[in-house]
Amino acid sequence: MKIIASGDHHFDEHRRLAECIRIHAWIADLVREERPDVFLSGGDIYERASTPTEREAVAEWLSAVAEVCPVVIAKGNHERPLDVFWLRRLRTRHPIIVEERAAVHVVAGAAIATVAWPSRSALATMAGGEAAGTDAAAKDALAAILRGLGGELAAHNGPRVLLGHFMIDGSRTSTGQELLGAEMNVSLADLALAGADVVIASHIHLAQGWEIGGAPVLMCGSPFRQNFGEMEPKSVVLLEWTGGRLARVERVPTPATPMVHLEEEWDAEAGRFPWIEEADFPPGAELRLRYRVAATHRDAARRSAQEWAERFRAAGAVSVKVEECVEASTRSRTPEVARATTLREKLRALWEARKDVPDPVREDALVRKLSALEEGAAA
Repeated sequence: MKIIASGDHHFDEHRRLAECIRIHAWIADLVREERPDVFLSGGDIYERASTPTEREAVAEWLSAVAEVCPVVIAKGNHERPLDVFWLRRLRTRHPIIVEERAAVHVVAGAAIATVAWPSRSALATMAGGEAAGTDAAAKDALAAILRGLGGELAAHNGPRVLLGHFMIDGSRTSTGQELLGAEMNVSLADLALAGADVVIASHIHLAQGWEIGGAPVLMCGSPFRQNFGEMEPKSVVLLEWTGGRLARVERVPTPATPMVHLEEEWDAEAGRFPWIEEADFPPGAELRLRYRVAATHRDAARRSAQEWAERFRAAGAVSVKVEECVEASTRSRTPEVARATTLREKLRALWEARKDVPDPVREDALVRKLSALEEGAAA
């Protein structure tokens, strides 16, 4: 038995859709190469209510995967009602199973206990009762669901998997923040109630893992970088059972486009960014240059940042995003300004004191504009 798993796909027409489609085409190629018995998705197929463009891209990807093996999807928290449910109606060689509640699906000899995002309203639907009004009631309802799924898994003679869209207590975000006590969090003790050989989860975009009595608990992570806060390696999960036991647990790296964040501070005295010369990045990376600059030196810093952006593109960066962070500052009037008589002389003295003299064309334009403003104020 071989399984490939992923999640947090986030097809989004308005953000990095080309990268998303490229990585998911790679996943389909991996499925064709590895020939798994089943493909699992922990959910968040879409970023929000789907658009026709997004639905077409998802249908093309899942049709390619379902040409090789069955697909099981747990509805995520980003999914809108019926958006993923209708994927099961795609005409594919193998079935696409979409779980919007909680149930065990026996597929290709494996029992897949599948749990959709356990919101309070969803828990009420899953448990067949009223909405869980408190955290304690929600936790009890989820525990009862997992315990019931565990009873079904225990009766199965073969690989047993728990698949779900879970906020696992103690998860870390891509920026290193540990998430404890979050709304609708699930503990390892809760997940242990299912008694699965392995737990496959989605929701946090950083790939990470734990163990329950020797059974792996794997947060798949997102297969591509969705923003500059996700600079960690990206992967999908490959599982293989041999002789009735889980013998292989591997994270297969995806060819996600690297993203590199550069932080700089403009050195007004030297007229440059001090450390930018040492910037290192792999070819084909997307770069973000975020720099801090005093308000009085914005023009010089902006020119230099744009020059560096062009150099980075020439060095192999596929894109460079420049972000300016202006630090407000106050300065006393310089003696040179006080001694100047004409408007142009005063401005020139001010610019020279701040080491931020504009080019002649811009200087003339600024002097003309300020002169007009002065004449208007006098009138």
